Amino acid sequence: MIRGLIEVDACRAQATATFDAVPRAAGVRYGIELLAWAIERDPELLACAITAGPDLIAVSFGAPEGWPDRVRDAGIATVIQVYDIAMAQQ
Repeated sequence: MIRGLIEVDACRAQATATFDAVPRAAGVRYGIELLAWAIERDPELLACAITAGPDLIAVSFGAPEGWPDRVRDAGIATVIQVYDIAMAQQ
């Protein structure tokens, strides 16, 4: 069971500090939530999240363009917030 999501929409330095605070050593499974506009503004944010090695990466407020394959290739589950049925079927 994943215990919760850490939402990250800030610069890499702040994101890294957030990831490092996650108690992975205690065996807690967690996810990281990113905002699509933040990834567009700072593409390294996704790489930083993947490097942290969470159990799940979720992206909200944007289309699933390009990032899901990068996350899945790293062995991390993905979740995408969608706005309608048509977007869910993509």
